[in-house]
Amino acid sequence: MLLQSLEQLKCRGAYEAIQQVAPELKKASELGLLYYAKLPEPLPKTAKEYEYRHEGVDLLRALFQIYSRGGRTPEPEEIMTTAVPKRILYSVRDKSRHILSRLRGGSTELNELYRECASRSEVVATFLSILELCSLGSIQIRRHETGYRVDFVGGDVDEILEQIEE
Repeated sequence: MLLQSLEQLKCRGAYEAIQQVAPELKKASELGLLYYAKLPEPLPKTAKEYEYRHEGVDLLRALFQIYSRGGRTPEPEEIMTTAVPKRILYSVRDKSRHILSRLRGGSTELNELYRECASRSEVVATFLSILELCSLGSIQIRRHETGYRVDFVGGDVDEILEQIEE
């Protein structure tokens, strides 16, 4: 019985709070409905979705301009070698060596290691190197006030690098 009466008092208090706020909400709602200055007008019946028609001559002229620019069309192999940049591959072992040599001078910010990267593949190699070095127990990542710091825990660098699989 006591719990039931407490629940009723709680509901009554919530109901009174809603009653006090309801007039303000009504005013805001009416004001918001007035923001629509004009209802959308229907399109005239004569309007078409897309009126331009391509003539066959226009298409042939455009195709002729494409073929007459360079004399001959390049072979697909030529396009692949000139248009697509060469992939830059980074070895996880080499990147780990770089990280360990950098950490010998002391700890560094994790973001700094990523800022030094010049390409996406180098970022991936850095990420994989950090994971490998953490799993081997060679480095430690700890929270710092400005971010995360990476510390060299210790060990022989050559032995650590030999354990990393490519």
